[in-house]
Amino acid sequence: MLQPVTVSGRVRKPFVEDVYGLHIPLRPGMEFRMGSEYRVVDPGFAHLTGPTSSFDLRIRGQGDALAVVIPAGLMHAHWVGEEADPNGPLQGEPTVFTLASPAGRKLFRVMSAVWAEILRNRTGPKAKQDFENAIVECLTQTLEAPIDAVGTVRNARQILDRAKSFIRTHLGDQLTVPDVARAAGTSRRTLYRLFLHEEQLTPLDFIQHERMDSARRAFLASNAEEATVTTIAIQHGFNHLGRFAAHYRHTFGERPSETLRR
Repeated sequence: MLQPVTVSGRVRKPFVEDVYGLHIPLRPGMEFRMGSEYRVVDPGFAHLTGPTSSFDLRIRGQGDALAVVIPAGLMHAHWVGEEADPNGPLQGEPTVFTLASPAGRKLFRVMSAVWAEILRNRTGPKAKQDFENAIVECLTQTLEAPIDAVGTVRNARQILDRAKSFIRTHLGDQLTVPDVARAAGTSRRTLYRLFLHEEQLTPLDFIQHERMDSARRAFLASNAEEATVTTIAIQHGFNHLGRFAAHYRHTFGERPSETLRR
């Protein structure tokens, strides 16, 4: 896994299954292919490829970089990612992120220490395992820093506002996280981190919370002789009525029918 490198020229590789690749430039001049264009990755930033990402790097002059290959299983075990998402932190797309956050600076220090220890040949099996866990823990913490991921506080709030507005106007639909991410103009990974940071909820938990509150308001505003629990529940996206009733009672301390009769 641990692989400090000095590279120059151009390096191309097809994707390698079951691994992530992390590169931290130490000198200017590194460019990674991102979609149809090359993107400069300067010192102070890092480049991460996922298990299904191809790798295309070109360097102007002599470029030093800290590089590490991370088994996908180890990465996913540490990643606090999306609900039931088997692909982990990346959906096959490379990403570039800043190391300016406290977690990012710690990641750079750990990577530098690992490189120094390897050059001194002080990496037995136990040490390698400790290094692996430390790097992955720092990496996932860095990726979870929402302001770094989206650029500015204002941009993050705009993304969240678009996501919330979309959710609140589609409570009766069968919403998915990809639906919300597309409406907000961001990735699923960034959306997840922003909701955790700002709401302390996952996107799906936020959807459930909004549906439940909206259904309660509908019960309170309705006449029990003209509306039913089933109708209102379905209008708010709840198709499993038994689960809805149990969750409602746990949340509000009374059955939906009791709220409706008020």
